[in-house]
Order: sequence, then C-alpha cells, then structure tokens
Amino acid sequence: MKKASKQRDNLVKCVTTTAEASIKEAVHRKADSKLKGLVENVDLIAREAWYHESCRKAYTRKEERHTPKYGSKEERTEAESRKSVQSAEEEAHLKAFQHLCKYVEEHIIERAHVIRMTTLTETYCNYMRTHSPQFYNKNYKTYRLKSKLTNYFQSRIRFWQRYAGISYLVYSDEIPTGQAIGAAFENATSEERTVIEAATVIRRAVQDGLNESPRLPWPPGDNDLRSDNVNLPELLTKFLNFLYAKDGKPKSEQCQLRVRSTGQDICYNVSKGKWKTPKHILLGMCVRHLSGNTHLINILNRHGHSVSHSFLLELETAICDSIQTYSGCLPPSIMPDNNLITQFCWDNFDLNEETPSGSGTTHSTHGIVIQEIKEQPYIPQTLPEVDKKKKRSISCANQQLEPCFINPKVEPNILTHTTSLNKSIDFKVEFSDFMWMLARMEINEDNQSIPGWNGWLSNVSHCDEQPSIVDYMEPLSQPITQNSTVQEVLKISQKASRAVGQQFTLITFNLAVAKMAYSLVWQHKQLYSDVIIHLGVFHKFEPDEKVLVLLPMSDNKLVMQLKGPYRICKIQSNVVYVVDIDGRFCPLHVNLLRKYKEREVSCAVSHSPASTDTVGDWPFTEFPLQDPAPQQDRSSDGMDDTMPFCAVACVAAVTEDGGEEFGSQILTPSTEDNRS
Repeated sequence: MKKASKQRDNLVKCVTTTAEASIKEAVHRKADSKLKGLVENVDLIAREAWYHESCRKAYTRKEERHTPKYGSKEERTEAESRKSVQSAEEEAHLKAFQHLCKYVEEHIIERAHVIRMTTLTETYCNYMRTHSPQFYNKNYKTYRLKSKLTNYFQSRIRFWQRYAGISYLVYSDEIPTGQAIGAAFENATSEERTVIEAATVIRRAVQDGLNESPRLPWPPGDNDLRSDNVNLPELLTKFLNFLYAKDGKPKSEQCQLRVRSTGQDICYNVSKGKWKTPKHILLGMCVRHLSGNTHLINILNRHGHSVSHSFLLELETAICDSIQTYSGCLPPSIMPDNNLITQFCWDNFDLNEETPSGSGTTHSTHGIVIQEIKEQPYIPQTLPEVDKKKKRSISCANQQLEPCFINPKVEPNILTHTTSLNKSIDFKVEFSDFMWMLARMEINEDNQSIPGWNGWLSNVSHCDEQPSIVDYMEPLSQPITQNSTVQEVLKISQKASRAVGQQFTLITFNLAVAKMAYSLVWQHKQLYSDVIIHLGVFHKFEPDEKVLVLLPMSDNKLVMQLKGPYRICKIQSNVVYVVDIDGRFCPLHVNLLRKYKEREVSCAVSHSPASTDTVGDWPFTEFPLQDPAPQQDRSSDGMDDTMPFCAVACVAAVTEDGGEEFGSQILTPSTEDNRS
C-alpha cells in the first residue's frame, strides 16, 4: 500500500492472537464472503499469514469512527442512516448466502447432485425476495455468486461449462466429471424437469411483474381497468403464445383474447390475489349487476376467475365515497369545455320491497346526462382518490328540499309571431316536417311503417355519427311525483347546463312528470325561461310480437310473476294491447308487458307456463278479434295511470339462490271501477 509520502509498507507476519482476532472480527462484521473463505476456520499464526500493517488497520477500523463530526445535524443523521441501511443490506445478503451454502452442502456435496448455476442464483434471489424484499435485486449477477461460492467452498465444488453463453454446471469434487456430465444430460432431457424449471421461471417473472406493476388507484377508473393496460410478464406472454399458437404468433383476435385472459388468471392466482387484474374486477362486477347472486361470485372467486364479493362491495362503496367527495355539479365523464349539446333525462326509480304494512318502500329520482362533444379527443375528468378501507356500506343523509306550490290553473304564454335567425333553415325544416306528415297519412295506422318524428329525422339527416357520452346525475332520495322534487330537478339541470356553457336546458320527462314541470315553468316564467321540456317516447309493441305478461301466481294472488311468451294480436290504443293468452284475447295495459327475447335454454332458466286457473282468476274482459268501436279519444297520451282495470308497479329481483322472483305492489281501484 502506498502512503502519501510514496513509501511502501513492508509485509508483516501475523504472530499475535490480537491481530488474528481483529481480522476475523472485521471479516464477520463486514460479511466479507471473499475473505471469509480464506480466514474462517484457519489458524493465521500457524499458516504464517502476511499483510500490510496499514491495510490491517484500515480494514479492521470500525465504521462508527468515520462518522463525520462536522457539518449540520441533518448531514450527520443522514450519514448514520445511510450506514445503518448499508449494514442491514450486508446482513441480509449474508443470511441469503448462508442459506445457499446449506443448500449446496445438502444437495451437491452430500447427495452428489449436479445443479445449474442459474438454479443456485434463483434460490439466492428467492430467499432475498421472501425475507428481505427491500434489498431484492432481480438482476443480481451470477458471476458474483459464483465468486462467493468459490471462495467459500474452494476445491470442494467444481464448475463446468460446455461452451460460452451456457450456464455452469456445479457438482461435487468427489464425483468424476463424466458422471457429472451424464447426470446433467439426464436432467436436461427429462420433460418433467423441463416443466418444473419453466414453471419456476414463470413464477419468478410473475412475482417480479407484481413488484413492478403500477399501484392501482382507489377507486380505479375506466382507463385503469382496460385489458390493454395490463403489462403481463414478457416470458409469460411468450409461453402462452406458444401454448395457443403453434408458431408462437396468435393471429386471430379470439386467440389473443385467450392469451390475455389466461395470463391475467395466472398473475392473479400466482400472486394469491394481490395482483388485481382488470378481468377479475370487471367479471365480478358484471356478474354482480347481471345476477346479483353472491354464491355465483364466490364460486368464480374460489376457482380464481374473479375477485371476492366483499371486494366488490368495498369497491362500490369507494366509488360512492369518491363521488360524494367530488364537488362538481357534473359527473366526471362530462366535458365542460368541449360541449356541443347536452340534455338530461329524469325518471322515477322504485324498489317496492316487501314490508308488513306495504309502506316504507324506496322511491327515488334518478337522472342521466347525455352529451355530444365538438371534437376529439375525449378527456374525462378524474374522480378523487379515497383511502382504501374495508368499508361496505355508505350512509346517506336525508335531503331536505325546498317546498314548492304549483298553481294548477296556470297557462303558458303562446307566441303568435316568431322571428327566425335563418329562414333557409326554417324552410328545410318545415319541408321535412311536411313530407313526414304526408308519408304518415298515406299509410294506414294499423300497418304504419313510417317511424315517428325522431326516427324520421335520424333517417333523413346526414351527419357524422359519434358516440354520445352518458353518465348518471346525483340521485335524489325523494319521489319524483312531488312538486318539490320536480323543482329541484329543474334547478340541478339548469346549473349543469350553465357548467357546460349551454344557453338552454333540455330535459326529458314522462308525461306525468312533464305536466308538473310545465306548470312550474309557466308559473315562474323568468326563472325557467331557458328550460325546454321534452316528452319521452313510450314503449311500443308490434302485432305478432311475443311478450311476457305480468300475471298473479297460482298459489299467491298478491304476488305477480312474468309468464309467457304470448302473442300480441292487435293494438287497441297507444297503451292498450290485445294479447292472446291460451286462446283468450285480453286487453292489457303496456305496464303489464315486457319484451321477450329468444335465447337458448340452460340449467339456470326454468319454464313456468301459465295455467288456465291463473288466467281465469285475473279480471280479464273478453275482447273480439274484429275492429273495436271507435273511441272518444283516439290520441292516447301514453300515461302510466290510464289502466283499464288496475295499476301495477313491479320490480324484478334476483335471489341469492340464483332464481328469479317478481314481487309487485298492486294498486287496486274501487269496486265500481272493477265492475266497469
């Protein structure tokens, strides 16, 4: 060793036990595997070890003595912290190396196994990842570990490499080289051994991918749950490509979908559910909303295809908390600065739960917003993140709405003279409307093939179609049949329209709510001068179309059940249809009918045809097939409250056992109405 004065130190022989003890203590403290193989279990005095005295002093000097006693307190604290971390890392590597040495002693020296150097490196890295993940390095060099093993075991083990680029074979010094090569050849040609090694490599790749995968925000957004955002490990993807495609290049979209699906299953199950992939979250959420069956979701979870039901409840609760934290009057998917046109649709949302008295059921008001943007790209707002808690319920405060009183005799102001800003556009619109009326008048109403006004405009207009943005408005916990609720809906819609920079507020109601909204707008003309109310299109069926009919059950007349399918024979009015039910032609209100879709029968679908007794118990009126007598009011308004014999509000629910139940609340009129 050279000093500053350029003088060389002479070699000194180790002749004292103090010097020997200081060297061994320093080797153990620093976890110096290179020197440990040279001095451990070796009598340095007897072996006549030589060293430079200055080198021995520098090596055995304790690190605490080098802690800087100058500088600020923060600098000294940082230096001490850095040294403690370095010491902890050295201790972790020392334990991993000791574990590997025991493995080599047991398998290579005692059992005379031949093991590849890459396998030993994997064993070393796996121990570090399990016991000291903060110091784990997946790119740990194999040659470093080989050097440590050489210094520790010296001539007890040997390394053999067939040619450059191939992993070394490690075997005991006690077995001949030929025998070691033969054993290695047997291991290389064994299919079972190949499968085990492939599984080990893929498992390590998945665990590395879990550590490198970005943190999933809570709650996750739409972009976070896209399948193309999942960075599957490259080795896993290559393995699945060769598994599904002979040449390792899947060409069909279906094959690529299976690769992504199977890859996400492997990542989720190997990580024991720690890696939440989009497939497992979306599949569980989809099954939950389609069936609501907890047992089905848990079955998928036990087989590794979905997250648990409790996780889905926590996710939905987090979404609710995030929406409540969001302070904007618009949903996050609506763009306030790129608006072309925005309109709102509000309606009632009733859950008629079964209660002993029939009261206390859920009646709320829900709305959706539909927006068309001017130009791409579509950049939605993001919801704020919330703390991840195992919370599965949310508390909602009762909304106190401002009282509202409507004058039932208020009338609108009818404009007799209008001024057009562009007469050429007026002429085109009037001409299109006139052609639509002519086409509708030329065809009999019973065989009408010309669509309504909205459908006519959609067919004759020529414009670039783009998908609309649809999202939910914040619901109201009050029924929409109250005046105060309608008033609050108008105010919310006005505020949202101003937020997107729109001059007018476009709202769609059904006729019952529209009557209340019109009265409110006419009563407060200045306050709601920018509100334009539209009537929603009523549900319609065509003759010979198959429908399901809401009928009472045979064992309980107060419980309704959808039965069918039955054929529609004739349209009596816009809200009354004549249906053939087992040879009886019965006029039914549209509220009792549901669209029927043909589908394959599976084990989860049970057929329950309506019996004659069930139909007979229902107060039907026979209806002849010939044309009915002209009615006084042919232009029915599509009201839900114009039922000829009863009004039924029904809600369908899926039970926990997977079967369907249809409970209903029957609002029976007076006896005189039934007689009529």
